[in-house]
Amino acid sequence: MSLKHIEELNKKRMKSKKRIVTGILILIIGIIALLLLSVSINIVASQDTKIENQLQDIDKQVSNLKDSIFSKNRAVAFKYGRGEKNELFIFTDPECQACENLEEIEGERLEAHKVNVMLFPINSHVRSKPIIQWILRANTDNGRHKRYKLALAGNEEWKKDINITSFEYTLYAEVLNMNLSDNLLTKEKKIELLSAKRRFFNNEKEYQGLKEYFKEVKEKFKEQGAKGTPTIIGKYKRKTAKELLQEEWEKSMDDFNTKMKDK
Repeated sequence: MSLKHIEELNKKRMKSKKRIVTGILILIIGIIALLLLSVSINIVASQDTKIENQLQDIDKQVSNLKDSIFSKNRAVAFKYGRGEKNELFIFTDPECQACENLEEIEGERLEAHKVNVMLFPINSHVRSKPIIQWILRANTDNGRHKRYKLALAGNEEWKKDINITSFEYTLYAEVLNMNLSDNLLTKEKKIELLSAKRRFFNNEKEYQGLKEYFKEVKEKFKEQGAKGTPTIIGKYKRKTAKELLQEEWEKSMDDFNTKMKDK
């Protein structure tokens, strides 16, 4: 074998080794790249998870805030008035004679304010709760205001809508307060209550909603230190929300009381 031939063989071996080394290096680089990509994906996924959790926390906080804002106003059944003067909150009962007198004598003056009406059923007025149920079945403030005024005036249109007889007001109250897990209730009584519930209420949503409304308005009534109906609370500029019947409203109530004495 000649020297030239040996040199060519050595060159071929060197090229082959270079190819092998280059292949190994490419393979190593590829493995490292895959590892880095995997780590990067995990980091991004981790960051996405953290961001998603943060967004969920924010959504939860916003939801709680909405619930909090909503609960503060849930006792307000409807609003009316032009709102040109003060904002008023009125606890009233559709079966209350004094509330009817207030509406009759001071209705126009009330319209100049922004009036928030809270329907508070006096315990001795057994028809108040089904009447309030009828008022709340209206879908708009205007519709509820109209029904409220009809009820105050003694109109019994509500009887066509609420399936209750004159002898069932006590049963109606029992249905609103029933606890079917009460061991003292007989099977027959439970059947009676559930049957009455199906007649008195359109569905479970209305039943639970009315229970929650009465609970909320009762809490607000107690919170404001109200003693009866009508109770009017004024929210005035530069004054606190709990200042009762101040300035112009005090004068209007003096006029109202004078007119009542003359009646």
